[in-house]
Amino acid sequence: MRLMASGMLATINCVKFLLLAVIATTILSLQPARADNVAGQVGTIITVGSGAGAPGNYDFRVYMATGAVICNGVPWVYINTSDANYSALVASVLLAKSLGSTVTLYFNQVGAYCQLAYIVMS
Repeated sequence: MRLMASGMLATINCVKFLLLAVIATTILSLQPARADNVAGQVGTIITVGSGAGAPGNYDFRVYMATGAVICNGVPWVYINTSDANYSALVASVLLAKSLGSTVTLYFNQVGAYCQLAYIVMS
């Protein structure tokens, strides 16, 4: 009976070990969302209205003051009016522009253009 219990205990420990190994491998293989960034002062701002295709036509576009290409050959990042936190992101960009603050714009490439993900203002 002891031998049988000992074998079952070994099997249970082996299963626990394998389960932990699978969980650890899964966690280690997960990668956080990748966002590229550009830092500097905000330059030109373009707001697109319904006559030009808004909503959904890269409604609020932000250029850096240096005019540098930001992503995929394009010198601007965008946020659409339908995107989460649109108002807060737009307000942050406008505030940074008016104060001449340095910002870091984080963005993700979506198709041919880059969508603003978040802003750090210093």
